[in-house]
Amino acid sequence: MEKVEKKKIGYVITALVAIVLMFLFVFILATVYLPSRVTDVNESIIKERLSKLATVNAKQAEQVSSYAWVDKEKGIVRIPVEEAMKLTVIQLSKERVQQKTETK
Repeated sequence: MEKVEKKKIGYVITALVAIVLMFLFVFILATVYLPSRVTDVNESIIKERLSKLATVNAKQAEQVSSYAWVDKEKGIVRIPVEEAMKLTVIQLSKERVQQKTETK
């Protein structure tokens, strides 16, 4: 009988400890996490960020599609990406033809 009562007491103590730990976890969650969680983003901040993004995207689109000097003294020029790809294909085609004629 005493063993059965000791087991029951052990189960009760285990259950009480589990309940206390659960309440402790909820308390820590409520005091630490909830006050520091991310709040909703203000609409004005969203509009400001979208405006900055549009400005950056427009600047980048202009840079990849226009001619400009990178370093005038060294003769380095920026050309549109589409033009650079065409020139690269032409150059590689010429090199490939030259390699074929040299191997024959």
